[in-house]
Amino acid sequence: MSSPDEHAQGIIMIRALVIFAMCTLLGACGSTMDDEQGCQAPAGDCYVDGMEKSSSQIRVRLIEASPGPPERGDFNHWLLEITDLEGQPIDGIYIRVDPTMPSHGHGTMPLPTATPVEEIPGQYAVQPLNLFMPGLWQIRVHVTGPGDEPEFQDFVDFEFWIES
Repeated sequence: MSSPDEHAQGIIMIRALVIFAMCTLLGACGSTMDDEQGCQAPAGDCYVDGMEKSSSQIRVRLIEASPGPPERGDFNHWLLEITDLEGQPIDGIYIRVDPTMPSHGHGTMPLPTATPVEEIPGQYAVQPLNLFMPGLWQIRVHVTGPGDEPEFQDFVDFEFWIES
Protein backbone atom coordinates (compact mmCIF):
# COMPACT_ATOMS: atom_id res chain seq x y z
CA MET A 1 0.00 0.00 0.00
CA SER A 2 1.37 3.43 -0.92
CA SER A 3 1.47 6.50 1.29
CA PRO A 4 -0.48 9.67 0.42
CA ASP A 5 2.83 11.35 -0.59
CA GLU A 6 3.71 8.52 -2.98
CA HIS A 7 0.20 8.65 -4.45
CA ALA A 8 0.46 12.45 -5.00
CA GLN A 9 3.88 12.06 -6.61
CA GLY A 10 2.46 9.40 -8.91
CA ILE A 11 -0.36 11.71 -9.99
CA ILE A 12 2.11 14.54 -10.63
CA MET A 13 4.29 12.22 -12.73
CA ILE A 14 1.30 11.04 -14.80
CA ARG A 15 0.18 14.65 -15.39
CA ALA A 16 3.70 15.63 -16.48
CA LEU A 17 3.83 12.70 -18.93
CA VAL A 18 0.40 13.59 -20.37
CA ILE A 19 1.42 17.25 -20.84
CA PHE A 20 4.70 16.20 -22.47
CA ALA A 21 2.87 13.82 -24.82
CA MET A 22 0.33 16.51 -25.79
CA CYS A 23 3.07 19.06 -26.45
CA THR A 24 4.98 16.56 -28.54
CA LEU A 25 1.95 15.56 -30.60
CA LEU A 26 0.61 19.07 -31.08
CA GLY A 27 3.92 20.89 -31.33
CA ALA A 28 2.51 23.37 -28.84
CA CYS A 29 5.37 23.75 -26.41
CA GLY A 30 8.80 25.22 -26.76
CA SER A 31 10.26 26.51 -29.97
CA THR A 32 9.41 25.57 -33.51
CA MET A 33 12.24 23.89 -35.37
CA ASP A 34 12.92 23.03 -38.98
CA ASP A 35 15.91 20.71 -39.17
CA GLU A 36 16.74 21.55 -42.80
CA GLN A 37 16.88 25.32 -42.26
CA GLY A 38 18.04 25.30 -38.64
CA CYS A 39 15.08 27.55 -37.76
CA GLN A 40 14.45 27.99 -34.10
CA ALA A 41 11.83 30.39 -32.81
CA PRO A 42 9.69 30.53 -29.68
CA ALA A 43 6.54 30.51 -31.86
CA GLY A 44 5.32 30.79 -35.44
CA ASP A 45 6.36 29.28 -38.75
CA CYS A 46 9.87 28.47 -39.86
CA TYR A 47 10.47 30.45 -43.04
CA VAL A 48 11.34 28.53 -46.21
CA ASP A 49 11.17 29.93 -49.76
CA GLY A 50 8.02 28.49 -51.34
CA MET A 51 6.17 27.72 -48.12
CA GLU A 52 2.40 27.33 -48.59
CA LYS A 53 -0.77 27.85 -46.61
CA SER A 54 -4.17 26.58 -47.71
CA SER A 55 -7.72 27.27 -46.66
CA SER A 56 -10.96 25.74 -47.87
CA GLN A 57 -10.81 27.65 -51.20
CA ILE A 58 -7.33 29.05 -51.84
CA ARG A 59 -3.66 28.19 -51.67
CA VAL A 60 -1.14 30.96 -50.94
CA ARG A 61 2.53 30.30 -51.61
CA LEU A 62 5.14 32.64 -50.19
CA ILE A 63 7.50 32.36 -53.16
CA GLU A 64 10.10 34.46 -51.37
CA ALA A 65 10.54 37.07 -48.71
CA SER A 66 13.17 39.75 -48.86
CA PRO A 67 14.78 39.53 -46.41
CA GLY A 68 14.10 35.87 -45.78
CA PRO A 69 13.20 35.08 -43.10
CA PRO A 70 11.31 38.31 -42.39
CA GLU A 71 13.10 40.77 -40.10
CA ARG A 72 12.25 43.69 -37.85
CA GLY A 73 11.71 46.86 -39.89
CA ASP A 74 9.66 48.43 -42.67
CA PHE A 75 11.69 47.01 -45.58
CA ASN A 76 10.15 43.52 -45.84
CA HIS A 77 8.89 42.60 -49.32
CA TRP A 78 7.06 39.39 -50.26
CA LEU A 79 6.26 37.66 -53.51
CA LEU A 80 3.03 35.65 -53.25
CA GLU A 81 1.29 33.22 -55.56
CA ILE A 82 -2.48 32.83 -55.13
CA THR A 83 -4.18 29.79 -56.66
CA ASP A 84 -7.21 27.59 -56.24
CA LEU A 85 -6.69 24.27 -54.48
CA GLU A 86 -5.78 22.59 -57.78
CA GLY A 87 -2.94 25.08 -58.30
CA GLN A 88 -4.61 27.21 -60.99
CA PRO A 89 -4.12 31.01 -60.68
CA ILE A 90 -7.31 32.91 -59.85
CA ASP A 91 -7.87 36.03 -61.96
CA GLY A 92 -9.68 39.19 -60.88
CA ILE A 93 -9.11 38.87 -57.14
CA TYR A 94 -8.57 41.51 -54.48
CA ILE A 95 -5.82 40.88 -51.90
CA ARG A 96 -5.37 42.60 -48.54
CA VAL A 97 -2.36 41.78 -46.37
CA ASP A 98 -2.81 42.58 -42.69
CA PRO A 99 0.18 42.21 -40.31
CA THR A 100 -0.81 42.10 -36.61
CA MET A 101 0.69 41.16 -33.27
CA PRO A 102 -2.06 39.00 -31.73
CA SER A 103 -0.66 39.13 -28.20
CA HIS A 104 -0.44 42.94 -28.32
CA GLY A 105 -3.76 43.56 -30.08
CA HIS A 106 -2.36 45.90 -32.72
CA GLY A 107 -1.30 45.95 -36.32
CA THR A 108 0.82 48.23 -38.42
CA MET A 109 0.21 51.22 -40.64
CA PRO A 110 0.19 51.76 -43.47
CA LEU A 111 -1.01 48.37 -44.65
CA PRO A 112 1.19 46.83 -47.33
CA THR A 113 0.08 46.98 -50.95
CA ALA A 114 -0.39 43.83 -53.05
CA THR A 115 0.36 44.56 -56.71
CA PRO A 116 -0.11 41.99 -59.51
CA VAL A 117 3.15 40.94 -61.17
CA GLU A 118 2.86 41.73 -64.87
CA GLU A 119 2.54 38.73 -67.19
CA ILE A 120 2.64 36.18 -64.36
CA PRO A 121 -0.91 35.10 -63.45
CA GLY A 122 -1.55 34.67 -59.73
CA GLN A 123 1.62 36.41 -58.51
CA TYR A 124 1.59 39.52 -56.33
CA ALA A 125 4.34 41.72 -54.95
CA VAL A 126 3.55 42.78 -51.37
CA GLN A 127 5.34 45.75 -49.83
CA PRO A 128 6.25 47.16 -47.47
CA LEU A 129 5.57 44.84 -44.56
CA ASN A 130 6.38 46.94 -41.50
CA LEU A 131 7.21 44.46 -38.73
CA PHE A 132 8.35 47.18 -36.36
CA MET A 133 8.52 45.28 -33.07
CA PRO A 134 10.13 42.06 -31.92
CA GLY A 135 7.73 39.22 -31.16
CA LEU A 136 5.17 37.05 -32.94
CA TRP A 137 3.61 38.61 -36.05
CA GLN A 138 0.59 37.12 -37.81
CA ILE A 139 0.41 38.14 -41.45
CA ARG A 140 -3.11 37.45 -42.68
CA VAL A 141 -3.57 37.29 -46.45
CA HIS A 142 -7.24 38.06 -47.26
CA VAL A 143 -8.41 37.08 -50.75
CA THR A 144 -11.74 38.23 -52.21
CA GLY A 145 -13.02 37.56 -55.67
CA PRO A 146 -13.28 37.33 -58.44
CA GLY A 147 -15.63 39.95 -59.86
CA ASP A 148 -17.91 42.70 -58.59
CA GLU A 149 -20.04 40.17 -56.74
CA PRO A 150 -17.27 38.06 -55.21
CA GLU A 151 -17.61 34.29 -55.42
CA PHE A 152 -15.65 33.87 -52.19
CA GLN A 153 -13.81 35.54 -49.33
CA ASP A 154 -11.07 33.59 -47.62
CA PHE A 155 -7.74 34.00 -45.86
CA VAL A 156 -4.60 32.24 -44.69
CA ASP A 157 -2.18 33.20 -41.92
CA PHE A 158 1.59 33.16 -41.91
CA GLU A 159 3.21 33.64 -38.50
CA PHE A 160 6.79 34.65 -37.89
CA TRP A 161 8.79 35.38 -34.78
CA ILE A 162 10.69 38.63 -35.30
CA GLU A 163 13.87 39.08 -33.29
CA SER A 164 14.87 42.40 -31.72
